[in-house]
Amino acid sequence: MLRARLLLSLAVLLVAAPTAHATVILTVDVSNAVVPVGGTTTVEVRATLSNPVLGFGIDLVFDPLLLSAGTVTIGPSWTPLGSADGDGLAGFNGLGVVGSDVLLASIVFTGLAEGFDTIGTAATPGDLTEGFPLLPSGFDGDVLFGSEQIQVPEPAVATLLALVLACAPVRRSR
Repeated sequence: MLRARLLLSLAVLLVAAPTAHATVILTVDVSNAVVPVGGTTTVEVRATLSNPVLGFGIDLVFDPLLLSAGTVTIGPSWTPLGSADGDGLAGFNGLGVVGSDVLLASIVFTGLAEGFDTIGTAATPGDLTEGFPLLPSGFDGDVLFGSEQIQVPEPAVATLLALVLACAPVRRSR
């Protein structure tokens, strides 16, 4: 009898316990995770939005010694907005957007130096131009920020050797 009560109490606690879930889930999709020095790749930031979101403002976190962010294109569900930090990663939709796999932005990155890096998403605490304002009011505080690893590889030895040989003067024997 005591065992049955304990099991029933445990079941009630498990059912009544709040479940942890994010209402905004950000993902980072890299078109090519290996980018040569001087090469480019496109990074898409997508979101699953459980509540109607009026807009967004986010940061991308990456190593500026390895990668350079170039052209930013805001997704088709949004009107581009200027961002206080100048990265252009902000958009507005007055009707509220809900859905999965919603494109927030596409960013073209160029490889600058060899190494591994993680491109991540973030929002600066206290910056009211970043985050996810909700319809009709307030900000969504349940955000899961995503990231993706990218590699800028060392130039291939064979490519370097071929370049050296191509540039070397040709000598004729007599």
